[in-house]
Amino acid sequence: MALTMEERSFIYNQFLASDKPSLIFRALFERKKQTHPHFSIAQLCKSCGIPSRGYLSEFLNGKRRLNSRYWKGFIKCFGLTGRLATAAHVVFELEDADSEDERRVLMEKLESLRRSFKKVEESFPSRLHGMVFAAEVYCAFGLYGNNPTKEQLKSYFGRSRALDVEYALACLMGIEVIGLDTDTQRYFIRENTIRFTDSEDSGLTMNSFHQYAVQDAERAFKKWYSSQDAYFETIMISVKKSRLPEFIEKVKDHSILTAQEVESTEADMLIRFNVQIYPLH
Repeated sequence: MALTMEERSFIYNQFLASDKPSLIFRALFERKKQTHPHFSIAQLCKSCGIPSRGYLSEFLNGKRRLNSRYWKGFIKCFGLTGRLATAAHVVFELEDADSEDERRVLMEKLESLRRSFKKVEESFPSRLHGMVFAAEVYCAFGLYGNNPTKEQLKSYFGRSRALDVEYALACLMGIEVIGLDTDTQRYFIRENTIRFTDSEDSGLTMNSFHQYAVQDAERAFKKWYSSQDAYFETIMISVKKSRLPEFIEKVKDHSILTAQEVESTEADMLIRFNVQIYPLH
């Protein structure tokens, strides 16, 4: 059964707080006991093929490592898939790593996953109502090493949008996702990811941002559908409804990680990456 958003959020926070598998899974075990009163060490041992309750208890209490032959089944017992399953494997591998080089590579992988778990749960303020352009200005920082001047941004977007750039920068400063170095007069990123949540505020929410993206894709299709710099695909398939949540989570995980891999502070173009999955009836 797919994890709920609340469950995923809780698990994300455990991986953000620690790289110790015993601490992470102890928290997951305690939470699962609260929501499933009959869940126990004995049941967990049986589900993931661990022969000794004492052995598992010692792992959860940080007194010993979990043998690698149990990792896959143990992770599956907590419903971890996609990025979360990958993160779980990484923290187990970190604990077993012998060399500093191996630990460094694994920590880099874990940090990449952690960035995908983080959320900046901010709605843009009401003065930004309909101002999706501010998000484009924010993304354009990557064209200048995340350290642009105002003039560089105005040059990129064109002089006809100079006032829009000024307004967008002021609004982004207002919600503290960017800052300004007064000595160099260059802007810098405070938050690496912005995600929008709907709220009572009348500002730019996830809903309005998505609506703009779909409308913009219709415009872009006419211009870019035959270009090697673009890819448009639509597939209509029949599925079992019970498997749809799992499928969506797989697409979500793959999309986020793939986008992170290609994103660069040495970029030379901006792209919009849309994914659309929805029932036809």
